[in-house]
Amino acid sequence: GGEGKDAAPALQGVSFTAPAGSVTALVGPSGAGKSTVVRALLGLQPDPRGDVHWNGIAVTGNRARLATPHIGYARQSPHFVAGTVRDNLLLGDESITEADMLRALTAVHLTPGTPELREGLDTVLDSGQASRLSGGQRQRLALARMLCRPAEVYVVDDCDSSVDGPTARDIWQTVLRDWPGAWVVVSRDADLLAQADTVVKVTRRTGFSGVTGEAAVDTHKRRSD
Repeated sequence: GGEGKDAAPALQGVSFTAPAGSVTALVGPSGAGKSTVVRALLGLQPDPRGDVHWNGIAVTGNRARLATPHIGYARQSPHFVAGTVRDNLLLGDESITEADMLRALTAVHLTPGTPELREGLDTVLDSGQASRLSGGQRQRLALARMLCRPAEVYVVDDCDSSVDGPTARDIWQTVLRDWPGAWVVVSRDADLLAQADTVVKVTRRTGFSGVTGEAAVDTHKRRSD
């Protein structure tokens, strides 16, 4: 890769293991490459310079393994389809029940019937960007969409950056309790970081593109108490 101000972050030594029932938090300054780590973990980063292992098996770049139903993913700037909240939670998956959707919405403080969702699941999003919702509401709706699909690992990329502190605190307490699994989270929320089993600091080094490191997911071995 090239050098200069437009060079992508080069991440070296970013290694962690995420046992079942654990919370791994990725922290670092803006532009350090936290989202790059997430994309590499999910097989979405071109030419990742690292390895991802799942229960000891190499799955680097295996998009089938690194997606639903094994992994749930919510990102900071989500995309939505033009339609209702129901449409956006289902995304065509008719196995998701209304109870599943209401449980997920309640967990992220998007309660049907409130000013945020006056028509509940039938609330219409005015565009694919859901521009009538605030940034925090869009992030919480992305979290709810992920929670509608139980997974072994949940990967969340900065979905609380526009959510006020008390609300974020309650959301994290609820989802970590009620959606068990290994959580890998990019966040600056102090309450979440206090609950994390592992905090991985990502620092920016420019000069070449890619990710060097290793992520290991162990859905059999639970974290130590």
